[in-house]
Amino acid sequence: MTGISLIESYLPSKQESISDLSENLGLTTFQTKLLTRIHGLEKIRYDPEETLFNLLKEPIIKILPKVDSSKIKYILYAHTIQNVTPHTINIVEQIKEEFNLKHAISFSVTQHNCASALTAIEIASHLLKKGGDNVLLITGEKAFTPSAQVIPNTSIMGEGSSASILTRNSEKNKLLSMERTILGKYYSGIYQDSELLKEFEKTYVKTLCNTISRALKTAKVRLEDLKIIIPHNVNKTSWLRVADYLQINKNKIYLNNISEFGHCFSSDPFINYSSIEQAGLLEKDDYFLMVSVGLGAVFSVGVFQY
Repeated sequence: MTGISLIESYLPSKQESISDLSENLGLTTFQTKLLTRIHGLEKIRYDPEETLFNLLKEPIIKILPKVDSSKIKYILYAHTIQNVTPHTINIVEQIKEEFNLKHAISFSVTQHNCASALTAIEIASHLLKKGGDNVLLITGEKAFTPSAQVIPNTSIMGEGSSASILTRNSEKNKLLSMERTILGKYYSGIYQDSELLKEFEKTYVKTLCNTISRALKTAKVRLEDLKIIIPHNVNKTSWLRVADYLQINKNKIYLNNISEFGHCFSSDPFINYSSIEQAGLLEKDDYFLMVSVGLGAVFSVGVFQY
């Protein structure tokens, strides 16, 4: 069964408070208070001087000594912003050159925005069924403009990255199911008109919870059997509403990193997984979810067994 045998993550050392960034980001006093006091976003990791290449290579440096790189058949780069570099630069080819992975077949997964990494996991599982031993999945991107860094009244984007090895016959983090709901009506994301935006906010929690329920049903796992939900770090408010809707203890959702790291695009579930594993919060055979929502709108849920 396909699973994620290894996960490594990286966060820049430079940290900024959202209050200090508010002027540069064009936030009003009200918006800053909403993000910090209500949504629980206090700081982000953000280093304008660090290159995208360095951001991506750091978790790869950690993970490659733990695997036979010659057996990596595919490299998938999942990212939210479609154009992460000038068109003359192929960042994945640079990664392959740096780490002697030129034999691997590589491509990006991006159309599902912040849910793209979970889509990439599903794609990897299908590729591995066709042959090959390992897939290297990388995530991470730069918040290079204010418009790329702010989801109005909802979240602030931080910087972080991850590298994961997906294996055909993994003994760890086995993928039991992957489900998604796509609401194409909201394809404009942050640019949709105010009426559609209000409608999306109303349907958000119900749609996400229904997707969670469907994924659990497919995996034949009960909600009460879940050890933990590993979320995207959009904000605390939306996840507390999800906990209320599902009638579960809020502590079952890992929210510790939201105030410290912000929303790191597609990397959130992997960064959160690293924190959870370091804290020893998962034991063998525990069930957990990885959950992400991409503007546009894509609700993705993966059920795993540790």
